[in-house]
Amino acid sequence: MALAVSTLDKEVVEARRQLELATARADMDGVVAWVASQEGTTVRRGDPIARIARPDAFRVEATISDIHVTRLAAGMPVRIVAAGRSLKGIVAAVLPAIEGGAAKFLIDLAQPADPKLRQNLRVDVHVVVASKDGVPSVDRGPFATGGALQPVFVVDGDRLVRKQVRFGLTGFDRLEIVDGAAVGEEIVVSDMQDYAHLQSVRLR
Repeated sequence: MALAVSTLDKEVVEARRQLELATARADMDGVVAWVASQEGTTVRRGDPIARIARPDAFRVEATISDIHVTRLAAGMPVRIVAAGRSLKGIVAAVLPAIEGGAAKFLIDLAQPADPKLRQNLRVDVHVVVASKDGVPSVDRGPFATGGALQPVFVVDGDRLVRKQVRFGLTGFDRLEIVDGAAVGEEIVVSDMQDYAHLQSVRLR
């Protein structure tokens, strides 16, 4: 009887060991974002069976055209627009692989636990490649066609007068004015293509 009990105890210990090996446990708190749900799939050592998202440590994975990837470098400041809010971050790493004419890079957020962030949330990413302080600028609007030198309409009393303005750095919401317009002048930022052939327009 003692021998039988000893054998059963060993079987129980082995069964617990097998169960422990077959049970997957995450090494951190988080939300289950993906699970390998197909039954009968062969799982080899190192194969992922689940993914855990940490709501207090989000990171952004962005893509960029391979034409511009050479301008990226780790440490560059980034502005992320998510759910109507602007978040700050820096480029953490630029991945070397290029697929489909695009490269990927990773962004570390200044506030990785922002409550507005969600797993697989699509965001707009704007990398700051250059910046200037204390320069005249204007809101970016439909009037901006992307050229460095372009005509704009400036308020002059009861008229709009056409001027050639040279722009410098282009940001997400601001344009640097290099010359052509003085500080304090009001520039029409709406679309004025219908009046592009005129030198001035009367205000009503």
